[in-house]
Amino acid sequence: MSILDEIAWMDDALCSQIGGDIFYPERVDNSKEAQSVCALCPVRQQCLDYATRHDISWGVWGGIPQQRREQYYIPNSEMVEVMREVAHK
Repeated sequence: MSILDEIAWMDDALCSQIGGDIFYPERVDNSKEAQSVCALCPVRQQCLDYATRHDISWGVWGGIPQQRREQYYIPNSEMVEVMREVAHK
């Protein structure tokens, strides 16, 4: 899979249509607006999977802020399933 294939979902991401500042808050309690956008995003799961596969530790990806993703750190082989459970809480 090429890098372009891997990131093709980004074209459909709501965040790409509204700008990125709200997705990189300094504090997790400032991420509610970003999480609200993510909740409506048609590619939320692809976003979360991407962040997990690439160990992205900053910003809100797939509706989950960095601090929450860090709480659930486990080896990548198990991470996607755990993050899916967390995203649905």
